[in-house]
Order: sequence, then structure tokens, then C-alpha cells
Amino acid sequence: MTNKLEKKVYGNREPYFTVSQNIGELVDKRFEQLFVETEAIFPEKREVVEYMYGKKRGNPKLRPNVVFGSYCVFSQRDPQSVISKQPEESVIDLMTCAESLNIAHYAQNTIHDGKRGVLEKNKINDRRKAVFCVNAFLAYALKISQRYGDEITAVALHLNDQVLRSFTPEMVMQVEREKYLYDDKAFNASFYDILSREGVGGFFANCIRLGYLASGRR
Repeated sequence: MTNKLEKKVYGNREPYFTVSQNIGELVDKRFEQLFVETEAIFPEKREVVEYMYGKKRGNPKLRPNVVFGSYCVFSQRDPQSVISKQPEESVIDLMTCAESLNIAHYAQNTIHDGKRGVLEKNKINDRRKAVFCVNAFLAYALKISQRYGDEITAVALHLNDQVLRSFTPEMVMQVEREKYLYDDKAFNASFYDILSREGVGGFFANCIRLGYLASGRR
């Protein structure tokens, strides 16, 4: 009954989930290549980046989905057809670039909000790993983007700046003003406006931009 109701209300979403799973697998494979490329000269790096990437592996990934969807729209291609024949390498790379930026920001947020208990005294090594991953995954993103020229790299950097902007109001309130965000309702509203517009909206807008550029549009 539930499945029938879901299909009646939302339509058959199975093709979406199939494409999404396939995108996740392509991005996982691309990251594996990136990890292997550095193992010869930096064998310890794999162990550290797994702290953040381990939970991502094998799962669908929303931001690469947006890049892929944008690419299909602007190139006027059917998503199922593209995924069945495997997308061009540039499309896979830009999906991976978006996910790498996402992981870098997730690592930063892990420290910022004390996720996984990283701010506890006995979790200092986890905190070190999270700090390392901020830099490592940002570097992976830029390593990919620079292959495709200044325009792609500029989009990646702009995306990064917008997400960083979404972190700053809370830090200003909590650190510089020495009081909690929720004590000031007006600032609270401003914070969530910036968080939504820059950190969320800006991220997805730039993912759409990456897909647009991957389609060959300029």
C-alpha cells in the first residue's frame, strides 16, 4: 500500500535512485584514483582522509547529482542514457570536485560544531584528522578544477568562499561578542539568511554552474 501511494503521489522514483547510485559509484572510483595517485609519495594520507570519506563511500551523493542533472539539462541529454554509457571524464571529474568541496566543508563543520565528539580531550587525534581533511579535500577539488582551466577553478573557489561566508556570523556572535547565537533573535535571523543563501543556495547554484560548463556551454 505504501509503495503504491508513494508512486501515486511522487511518481516512479526508481530511475532517479538508480542514476543516483551509479553517480555515487563513479565518484567513489574517481576518489579512489586520487587516493592511489598520492599513496606512493604520501602513504599515510589514505588512512587520514578515510576518517571523512569512509562514511561517504557506497552512498548516493547529492551535490554530484546536481552537477550531473545540470549537465544533462544543458546538453539536452537523457540522464539514464548518459549513465548507461558512462559520462565523459570531465563530467565525472566535476562531480567529484563538488563532492570534494562538500567533504572539506563537512570536515570544517565537524570541528566547528564538535561533531563526533572531536572537541573532547580524548578525541584530539580525531580533531587533527578533521583539520587535515579540510585542507586535503580542498586540495583535491582544486587539483581537479585546474585541469579544466581558470573558469572552472574560479567556480570552485567562489563556491568555497560562499560556504566559508556561512560559517562567519556564528563565530562573530559566539567568539567576538562572547555570547551565544540564540541570545540575539535579530542576529539569529540574519545568520540563517546567510547560511541558507550562501552556504546552501550558493553551493547548489555553483554545482549547477559546473554542470553548465561541463556541457560545453560558455
